[in-house]
Amino acid sequence: MYTCPFCMEPHDFNVTVCPKMNKTIPPAYINNVKKGVPVVFKFTIGYSGHGKTCYLSSFFHKLYYDFNEIHQKMENFGFIGLNQDTLNAIKGNYVDPLSKGNVPPPNPIMFPEPLMVKFDIPVETKSFFTGKKVINKEFIFVFYDLAGEIFKDEARIREYLPILKRMNTLVFLINLPKIIEDEQFVDQEMQTLLNTIYLTVGGETKGKNILLCFTRSDRMWGNEELYGPLARKLNHSIPSGGEFKDYFDTLLTHSSDVNRYIKEKYSLFHTTVYKNFNNFLFISLSSLGSEPIDGKISKVASSHVLDPVFWTLKFEGHL
Repeated sequence: MYTCPFCMEPHDFNVTVCPKMNKTIPPAYINNVKKGVPVVFKFTIGYSGHGKTCYLSSFFHKLYYDFNEIHQKMENFGFIGLNQDTLNAIKGNYVDPLSKGNVPPPNPIMFPEPLMVKFDIPVETKSFFTGKKVINKEFIFVFYDLAGEIFKDEARIREYLPILKRMNTLVFLINLPKIIEDEQFVDQEMQTLLNTIYLTVGGETKGKNILLCFTRSDRMWGNEELYGPLARKLNHSIPSGGEFKDYFDTLLTHSSDVNRYIKEKYSLFHTTVYKNFNNFLFISLSSLGSEPIDGKISKVASSHVLDPVFWTLKFEGHL
């Protein structure tokens, strides 16, 4: 049996078309799951103006255009699309234009079909007999892109409820500079966004993890008076040689600093997170590395856009 990426129900391996959604399941997805490759369902929540399109474009830009940089740190790292048409559409419509300096305009939905990508990630393991050893682990990520506006529409919430309930780790993007600029009551605004997510999944969040990702960190760098530890520019890199321990420890230290700051300054939001989710982590990331001018950017210098993927694997027990 495998979990259908379209309806989230179990199908026998001989079922190649989802009977509920009438969509063909990619043979590569079925065959890899049959071989025992674990599947991670990933959903990035980004309301209008909070940088979801920019983040997803930057994430895939990192995979394509900074692959050599990743490969130098993580030899044998790789990825391959299991439904190539969707991946080609993302690359052609968002990634390639970004590589030419064109910032993608906000789009409620970048890809209507779930995107299935298999990653090969080198991971250092320890054995009593062999000592330290780096092995390659395979993971299938199924990415979903749902418009933030669906959370205001009960009918659409019901339509996507099977997907939302199946997510073990939610990625929640927060554009704090925008909220501060637009809202008088920042704490209440952030809590309201989170409260909407809670209600959408029927209050069933206690068993879920949440990665609270503060986007546009380049807007916050250096302004510690307004943003506290979120103003620090992080310089640590992705794991080298499959060694994740120091990487996670460094991110955890940063998250702890941000946690104390959020608890003190935005207590309503912090309490909502603390009381209603299993595990939570604060992440700072920048999709572009600097502010675009008239929709253009001279060079994409993204920061920490891979962190949510690695932490999802950590939270779900794969790393």
